[in-house]
Amino acid sequence: MSKGSRQRPSLVPQAQVDANWDAIFGKKKKVDVTEVYNDERLVSKEDKKSLTKEKKNAGKSKRK
Repeated sequence: MSKGSRQRPSLVPQAQVDANWDAIFGKKKKVDVTEVYNDERLVSKEDKKSLTKEKKNAGKSKRK
């Protein structure tokens, strides 16, 4: 082993380090893709056509 290869002693317990790490970085929130995709600016003309067809077909199937 060379000089400086050993970890320095810590004054803070590992549990406190882990808690602080989670408080700072935490877990990333999951983004609901459907909400983002339903944004009017992100929907193409072809998607709008297919969505209106699906809505019409769903309305017809409910009537029966």
